[in-house]
Amino acid sequence: MKYNIIINQKAVIDNGLMDKLDIIDLAIFDFVYHFFNSDFEDKITFTKNGIEYVEIRPALLDKEMPLLKIGTKRTFINRMNKLVNAGLIERYENNSTENRSGYKKGVNFSMFIFDKPMKTDSQ
Repeated sequence: MKYNIIINQKAVIDNGLMDKLDIIDLAIFDFVYHFFNSDFEDKITFTKNGIEYVEIRPALLDKEMPLLKIGTKRTFINRMNKLVNAGLIERYENNSTENRSGYKKGVNFSMFIFDKPMKTDSQ
């Protein structure tokens, strides 16, 4: 289970996503963001045409983020579609025909990286 949820509210506002994503979508993205960048034991990857995809299934999200109560596969797909439409992730083109749930980083994936605070001279 992912214990902490971190949402960069400034990035949401600065990038015009307040009307596109809600708090649940952003919590899902927080999980996806950290899952992509981890060596999580349940992480399944596959490569097609030289591109690596990560499988994210509804059961995994239910297990890791139980407070979200994702429930049905349709709800999961709708939430993931919102992240795709925001450019945060991209879907593997043959998910439905190959019964996969593969995603990769989208063009806007890195917009949620926190800036490191800069030290300033106190003089």
